[in-house]
Amino acid sequence: MSHRLPSADHLRRGLEAILAAHPKTPRREHLFGGSFDRLEVLGVGASAVAFRASDRWLSREVALKVLRDAKPSEDDAIRFHRAAKILSALRHPNIPQIHHYGIEGREAFTITELCPGSPATDVAGPDKHLRPDEVIAVGRQLASALMAVHAVDVVYRDLHAGNVLIARGEKPRAWIFDFDHAQVSPGFYAHLTERWATPPEARAEPTSEKPLRNMDYAAPEVRGGGAFTAASDVFAFGLLLYRLLTGLRPFPPGGSEPVPARKVCPECPPGLELLLLAMVNPSPSGRPTLRAVEEALAAEEEELEALECEDAEAEQEAAAAAPTVPIARVVLSATPESAPVASVAAVERPTSSQAATAAAPPVDLPIGTSRETPIARRGGMWGLLALMFAVAVGVVVGRVTASGDAAVQLAGEVQGADAPMMPSPTPPSSTEGKPRTSTGDGPTKPATAEVAPMNSAHEGAPPKPAQTTDSTSKRTPTSRRAQPSPRGAVTTAEATAAAQNAIKALRACRDVPGAITADLDVVRGKGAVVTLNARAPAPDDPRYPWHACARDALERVRFPVSESAGRVRVRLPLE
Repeated sequence: MSHRLPSADHLRRGLEAILAAHPKTPRREHLFGGSFDRLEVLGVGASAVAFRASDRWLSREVALKVLRDAKPSEDDAIRFHRAAKILSALRHPNIPQIHHYGIEGREAFTITELCPGSPATDVAGPDKHLRPDEVIAVGRQLASALMAVHAVDVVYRDLHAGNVLIARGEKPRAWIFDFDHAQVSPGFYAHLTERWATPPEARAEPTSEKPLRNMDYAAPEVRGGGAFTAASDVFAFGLLLYRLLTGLRPFPPGGSEPVPARKVCPECPPGLELLLLAMVNPSPSGRPTLRAVEEALAAEEEELEALECEDAEAEQEAAAAAPTVPIARVVLSATPESAPVASVAAVERPTSSQAATAAAPPVDLPIGTSRETPIARRGGMWGLLALMFAVAVGVVVGRVTASGDAAVQLAGEVQGADAPMMPSPTPPSSTEGKPRTSTGDGPTKPATAEVAPMNSAHEGAPPKPAQTTDSTSKRTPTSRRAQPSPRGAVTTAEATAAAQNAIKALRACRDVPGAITADLDVVRGKGAVVTLNARAPAPDDPRYPWHACARDALERVRFPVSESAGRVRVRLPLE
């Protein structure tokens, strides 16, 4: 219902504009104004039509707006010319820059900067609205643009979603256009650069105004017969931001009190909710100025960015606090069979020959380092054994006894990159603390080994035997909980799981297929749709009426936060 044309006359003007943009026999005479080739219709208004056009001589694309009526009223012509003058007095990144005003035959036209994006009406519905961070970014830009308009003594008066363009991306951009119904004061003309200024009494003014007082975005004081002011622009601005955030009007039918935004959009920051309520205050004196609006939105944006930075820093700090690979001290000596060893379980491996070990001094080396000396090789193997077991079962160094022959044989088998994989250690048995005997044929000398993190306070001190613990309840102390490490880019599985939250909204899209395969660029918890079923999103293409709805639904999904950008492909069955 909302997409129906308002009248048959509106349809006629649109069809005429399409025929003008696509003549049967393009010739040089087809160039509008001798320079501009009309490529497509951008919009059809009550008295004017906007085209995307190509400037033949300057090789650039521009926006061409033509006063299309064969006999436009004098008031329409005055408003059209005045809007061009307002644009010429403004220099702002969120207001299209005017390049030229002229008359072709009997048709007045303007050439302005061609802005990307689509009308804000495309993202102001219940099923297709902006995220809070996007609303804040758009709001800051529009507030700045409106301040520039008011600075040249102009009241916009006609602010609504149809007169705003929004280009979405990592950070959206917005533009205000169509100043035909703007109201100028005498001070406006002082901002113009005129060689021969028009005397005030000779300035052309419309004899009648459009019925803007009855529009649904008009402020209460205007509806009551009051004048349009900067405060009435703030009211319309608040309605616009509320609709972009929720897709709804703040005032329910028959209600006089606005509905707080967080009741409709739980993700809305509390500060933004309070600001919107203040902007739609029925009393003009209770509304904030545009400067205050811009500053409040800037503060909300900084707070959101700070929260994102805190999340990233928390991940980095957690990664920095995670336990690192310790330096191991290996002590091999001939000791009694009851001396402590560095594993909770002895590992016995069959050997073809036996070797006895003599007392050796402690050797400090990083775990896993392979050197040419036998002591270093033993330290590397025992360090790897301790690390693997601690990660597997979360157990610290305990007390067990091992056969010296098994210890020597196990340590001696580390030969570099070609060494065979070690077997996993076995948990302690009920015979813990009793001497184990080798399965070899000859007598062997018992050997013990202690592996422990380096501690400068005990450097050179002899290792202390571990205290005897109860074999049933105190055998395995609780290990320190591992801290999270910095995560990489979001994986396909993570993205698919998060995208499940969009299935309900996707099913509501018009003419949506039974399954959607989407490629998304995901970074910092936000996803940007790259393709939908192997096609670039085409929200304005009538062949794919579901593209705009599906893109918006997927881009509202909150993905896992990661500073690393990545592209993922998700497939979502909808039937």
